[in-house]
Amino acid sequence: MKIADLINERNIDLSLSADSEIETILSMVELASHCQKVEDSGALAQSILHYEVIAPSFTGSCGVVFHSLSDGISAPKIFFGRFDKGIGYQSKAGRPIDLVFLIAAPIGHERELVDIFERLDHLLQQPPIRELLRSPKSPEEILQVLIRHLDLKEEPISGSEVPLNQYAPSLQ
Repeated sequence: MKIADLINERNIDLSLSADSEIETILSMVELASHCQKVEDSGALAQSILHYEVIAPSFTGSCGVVFHSLSDGISAPKIFFGRFDKGIGYQSKAGRPIDLVFLIAAPIGHERELVDIFERLDHLLQQPPIRELLRSPKSPEEILQVLIRHLDLKEEPISGSEVPLNQYAPSLQ
């Protein structure tokens, strides 16, 4: 799966603002609602909030990855948002979150979602990559960073080939 199939410049917002996790989720759903593959943004929001109750999203050093399996989207997609001043809740490192990913896939595409989740988890754990995501001035520059560092497989992944794992416990 190529990164360019999952995210484009229109799926990137470099000026998000929110004071809480819920507001952040709603901001990311608003960003996603402009994507043609998102057929029902309400169902997408409900799915994200459901997963947040079951098992909160990965929050690493200043980054968070929200996820959704929902019939509100017709193909796997990645959305990226960046806050200039962080937001109202803290990362495990005690710093305000400033990098936000939303990954969404239709029900039945669990393996693709887990694969993307694992790669974003790995990406956000690398301080030099986090800094690269903070410095670009345009969505095009962010997209180039993601294309260069988010090494997604070229071949499609079947949902039944690989079991789900510890990177996405709320999907199990």
